[in-house]
Amino acid sequence: MHAFGPEVECFVVAPFDRAVPEENRVTGKKRVHLVPLRTERFTPGSSITRWTQDVVHAFSCKTPGGQDQLRLHYNAGRIDPAAFRELQNHIPGLQCLPMNEPRINGGNILIGGTGDFLMAGADLLNWYRRGLTGAARSAARIKLENQLRDKFGVMRIYWVNATEASGRLNGRQPFFHIDMYVSLAGQTDDNTELVFVGEIRNEYVFCNHSPEIAQLKEALDRTARWMENPRNHHGLKCRVLRLPVLVFNEQADHYGCYNNCLVEQTPGGRILYLPDFMPGLNGGKTANGTAQRIAAIQEQLRWKILKWNAGSVRFVSGGFFGLSRKMGSLRCMAKVIQRTGA
Repeated sequence: MHAFGPEVECFVVAPFDRAVPEENRVTGKKRVHLVPLRTERFTPGSSITRWTQDVVHAFSCKTPGGQDQLRLHYNAGRIDPAAFRELQNHIPGLQCLPMNEPRINGGNILIGGTGDFLMAGADLLNWYRRGLTGAARSAARIKLENQLRDKFGVMRIYWVNATEASGRLNGRQPFFHIDMYVSLAGQTDDNTELVFVGEIRNEYVFCNHSPEIAQLKEALDRTARWMENPRNHHGLKCRVLRLPVLVFNEQADHYGCYNNCLVEQTPGGRILYLPDFMPGLNGGKTANGTAQRIAAIQEQLRWKILKWNAGSVRFVSGGFFGLSRKMGSLRCMAKVIQRTGA
């Protein structure tokens, strides 16, 4: 794994092909803990439930004495609780607890750069109030929002694509989790929220065009327009920039999403850690041409972000082309659970 910035204190990463923990890896202030998932519980080929981002949730809380405490909640049905004993040895005061309610997937939750608001995919809300009508439907939303406020310590909650006319694809989100197509990168100098939204262009398509790809493109464009309109999120001002979504087959179910990234705020400025989709390309006639096209897209993206004054870019090499077949990438596989100061 590429070395991350000095302010990243600890990562939790889930290996897909092991049932036992690896040694914790320490490099200066950067500590990486590999936590095994209970892979025997999954159907072969299943991917959505395998990502660490979805089964581990980090929250800050106050102890009875008023001290800040880091609390880690996890889905015990998907992770062996014994895996966290070593983690507790390395992070003083860390609590590791099973996650009960709300049953959320971290891929559908984004915390604002200022830490005082949360954006969530509307499909999460719709799942909680499925089959309900009238007062019961409203009560389910209120209950879920109160649980999210309590767990994440935020006051404001925005439901991305909350209306049928805004960024929906066949009654669902453009992707099953919003971290595949939306990234929150913190505030700009004028207190506007910097938001990256996925984009499909002809040069990002590595296969024959299809109706599915056209629908996905339009859904992403509608999402960008939804973000740009403050009325959709109670006056929150957003500066929307677009990151590529690479499409590798006609069914639009294998894609490389640069939005599935990690953002670090440092004294020297914002750093975007983006997945590098070149390593892991299959051999054959098209592999070299595909790699060259991806390399050109990534270099162009690096300069675009600098031109936008949105930060600097570091591409993380880790076989993300193969991982993208599992409907995820860099953010999905990692959970930053603690940061130090400058």
